[in-house]
Amino acid sequence: MFKKKEKQAKEKKLTRKKCIGLVLLCLIVCLAFMIIGAVIAEIAHWSDALMYLGEIAGVVLCIFMIKEQTGEKLSSKLKFKGFDFSVPVMIVLFDWGFNHIFTHLIGLIGSHFTTVKPNGSEEDLIEFILTGVILAPICEELLFRFCNISILRQKFGRVFTIIATGVLFAAVHLYNIQGFAEVMVGGILYAYIFMKTNNILYTMGAHALHNALCLMPMEKICISGVPMYYEVNGFSQYSVPYLIICAVLAAAAMVYCIKYFRPKFIGEKNDLTIELVTA
Repeated sequence: MFKKKEKQAKEKKLTRKKCIGLVLLCLIVCLAFMIIGAVIAEIAHWSDALMYLGEIAGVVLCIFMIKEQTGEKLSSKLKFKGFDFSVPVMIVLFDWGFNHIFTHLIGLIGSHFTTVKPNGSEEDLIEFILTGVILAPICEELLFRFCNISILRQKFGRVFTIIATGVLFAAVHLYNIQGFAEVMVGGILYAYIFMKTNNILYTMGAHALHNALCLMPMEKICISGVPMYYEVNGFSQYSVPYLIICAVLAAAAMVYCIKYFRPKFIGEKNDLTIELVTA
């Protein structure tokens, strides 16, 4: 009972300004550790993966800070038992399908008015697998889903928390306007899934799978003799056959969500509630 009262007392100390300050502090801490890792890697001629190892150190520090300020424990959001592998697949299908249609429309309009720097970059395959498929999903999900949501939901509503974390997630990637929109939609989707399942393993799995799919050389793949990907003034655009495939993927994910995901998770009301510790 004493622990319960102590936890409630901590919650009352948090204000909206303090919540926003904590979110910014988490971002600054992780950025600082990433910069330190990058500098050490540059000086010692080590892999850039050290930058992500620095981010992991920063995230670990933030996790302890979140526990102290909000009482949220990461262990309660890591649920291996009963893990449903179809959920990350559903997330990726919708994110991949819907986002490519959405960003294609942005590129179709934007390319007529301006030129942007493309989002793509050349990376070593092994290093991308280590950083993009393994380290980035772990670090970013812990920071943007667990830490940021745990803070903001203390004093803000669910809709604001989901959108705010999605915007922050997109902003730190420093992509062009098309890339920003794509990452933001993905961040909002991941935040929604995390708040409904109360299990960060689902978004980690989806994030890793999505980044692994990014390894596909889309500009070299043709469907019915038509390249599925091309660029106009720096904006990514996709062929009609590929957009039809994306629509089918997104529709399949929506059907799965309505028929299976919603009854199982939303019906159980797993809304990321604070678990009270009783003696």
